[in-house]
Amino acid sequence: MMVISKEDKILTKSLHETKGYHICKLLKQYLKKNWTKGGLDILITKLRSTGDIVRKHGSGRPRSTCTDKALSEVADPEQSIIDSAII
Repeated sequence: MMVISKEDKILTKSLHETKGYHICKLLKQYLKKNWTKGGLDILITKLRSTGDIVRKHGSGRPRSTCTDKALSEVADPEQSIIDSAII
């Protein structure tokens, strides 16, 4: 499965909004792009719900940070177990 590039997403958005192209029409029109029906379905569903093709800032997996507390828990796991049992 190929990832839909940013240019292809813009093309899909414009064709869907201006000419009303749906998934089957896009697949027939651009056979050489090797798009999947599921990939276009996700893209058009996102386009319909949000009106945009870009990902929201902050969506995705949250990142952990290296804080002093986290580093001390890694350095002394027995102490962190005792601390969590007290709380």
